[in-house]
Amino acid sequence: MLEYSYSKKSSNQFSSKSLITLGIHGSQSISYLIFRVTNGKLRTLVPNSPLPLSPKATLSWIGFSDEGTPVFSDSKETVRVLHGQLWSPYCWMKELLNGQSDHFWVVGVSETAQNIRAVKCKGAKYPPALPRPILMMLDAKVIKLRIQEFHLGVA
Repeated sequence: MLEYSYSKKSSNQFSSKSLITLGIHGSQSISYLIFRVTNGKLRTLVPNSPLPLSPKATLSWIGFSDEGTPVFSDSKETVRVLHGQLWSPYCWMKELLNGQSDHFWVVGVSETAQNIRAVKCKGAKYPPALPRPILMMLDAKVIKLRIQEFHLGVA
């Protein structure tokens, strides 16, 4: 078992296989770090780097896609994927929500299948414990096409 501590306030952390990602609060921003665990030792892969949240958004979830790529979602329902050193928008889930105060709680992302596994939270930021939340498969491909149409002025 590996134990570690970090002196700053952690807002989110997630591990996958031998990788750990950590979202941390700074004075006016949120940053992320990525570590690799090898032979019981923690090695920093990505040092303290800024996380490009949407304007006036907070970090909702940070983790890895099924393929091992770092991914995060924010309170404006934007999902971003790290490609090299650039966080690219993957999809915008807001258009799939009906109510102003509804949100999605992301559970996982698959780049290969182009979907997002999430729980719809009606009128709340977090899923309820009861009744048992229902996991949804959001088609990221369709959402991405609509974003492209919007930017091209087609929508």
